[in-house]
Amino acid sequence: QFPRCYKRLKEVYGQSREFRYLAARRFIKCNCGEFDNVLDVDDNGLIHPELVTCPMRGECLDEGIICLPERETGLTAREKEIAQYHFFRPGQIGYHNVINFCQKRNRLVWICQKFTG
Repeated sequence: QFPRCYKRLKEVYGQSREFRYLAARRFIKCNCGEFDNVLDVDDNGLIHPELVTCPMRGECLDEGIICLPERETGLTAREKEIAQYHFFRPGQIGYHNVINFCQKRNRLVWICQKFTG
């Protein structure tokens, strides 16, 4: 889901025999550390990173890479813009809204699949 994040974790911890543990621990600390009512991992296995309280905020070299990583979608910048405009406006987020819209436009079916898993 986050190839840039994985690549950076591999650079940092890749030489360790405990790579998987260290990488998972760092990812969780940087993205899933808040106690709230939002699922960090949903029923489909999608990870939903969140802004966590961190003393290194604003100066950490891995901010935006390990911390709050960008999900790889395979979409062009324009396709992302269209998808965000149509699917992620307040009050319009919903699986059925996305599917109904996608059924009307073939190219956006592919976008829906990328964003909905």
